[in-house]
Amino acid sequence: MMKKERKSINLKKLFNYGYSEEELKQLLSKLGSREEQAFLFAEAEHLWKESEKHKNQFTADQEKIFAQILAKIQQAENTKATTSKRKISFRKNYLNRTVFRRLLKIAAVFLVPVLLFAGGYFLMHHPRSNAEAYIRIEVPRGAKRLLVLPDSTKVWINSECTLKYPVHFIGKTRTVYLVGEAYFEVTKDAAHPFIVSTPEMNVRVLGTGFNVSAYPAAKQVSATLVHGSILAYHVNANGRIESKVILSPGERSVFKMKKNVFTVKKVDTRVYTSWKDGRLVFKDTPLSEIMKRINRWYNVDMTANDKTIEQFNYTVNFENDSLPAVLKVLEEMTPIRITLSGSRIFVTRDEKRWSDFMKRRKYHN
Repeated sequence: MMKKERKSINLKKLFNYGYSEEELKQLLSKLGSREEQAFLFAEAEHLWKESEKHKNQFTADQEKIFAQILAKIQQAENTKATTSKRKISFRKNYLNRTVFRRLLKIAAVFLVPVLLFAGGYFLMHHPRSNAEAYIRIEVPRGAKRLLVLPDSTKVWINSECTLKYPVHFIGKTRTVYLVGEAYFEVTKDAAHPFIVSTPEMNVRVLGTGFNVSAYPAAKQVSATLVHGSILAYHVNANGRIESKVILSPGERSVFKMKKNVFTVKKVDTRVYTSWKDGRLVFKDTPLSEIMKRINRWYNVDMTANDKTIEQFNYTVNFENDSLPAVLKVLEEMTPIRITLSGSRIFVTRDEKRWSDFMKRRKYHN
């Protein structure tokens, strides 16, 4: 008996746009079966081996598809996020073998292929409307994430943050929406300015490196410029720009919501951007702010029972240090006692050292 010809997704054919819309609909409808998923794995493995021989020959459109697939994978991963520091990044003309296998695993387990392949294909080649399709990335406490946007802009997203961006940029600007903190290395495109929109402040650039901090509970939002030039501005409820400021490298702008004004000053940018490299850098930073950073960084709940303690300032750097190591240093620098109980951290006075410390502090002031 002749074997019936198998009709499955040919990934190579897919990436070269060989399928019609109707063919894709038929093939994708079968992806729910275990047999089909196993076949997809085998075929993808073969495609990977072939692609390694020609990894420098991907077309620009193929790179865009890979980037879109990775972006959708990142979105799927957020529903199963853990505190581990997982990073999925797309590099031009190269796809890491481990990441590729991870992509396939998630695609099979969560049945995301319909979204990954059909979605990426149709959005790029068969747009149904002028409306933009968006991807939403949510990073939980204790995690950070690096991703590459459709225009090759790199974004480092800090803990407890949300970034929303279009699957592909259309129109005159490249606009993304941020709640929390992120560092951007923007790909230069003079014809299409890049805009970071937050609830209280927008930042407009052509191509530069900068940090934006706009956490919901904060009384202020800020932008720190490392290189290039940016325009930070506030838009009122009527959509009109009420206040704005242009930053030069090494400057930080702070927008205070109550006063509705910007302040600008020269800063050590490492204090505000080093988090993306796995470092916590504090320079004359009050404990109240340090506790917020530690809570997001290590996914804990650190509190102090004394307002005086919260006002202690610290200048110290931590690089990939464990939580106990960080707490020990803080404890040694000031007369405080730190107690851990599960994910809770309590900061109290160390009465034995308190009196002498406060006398020295008063003397130096």
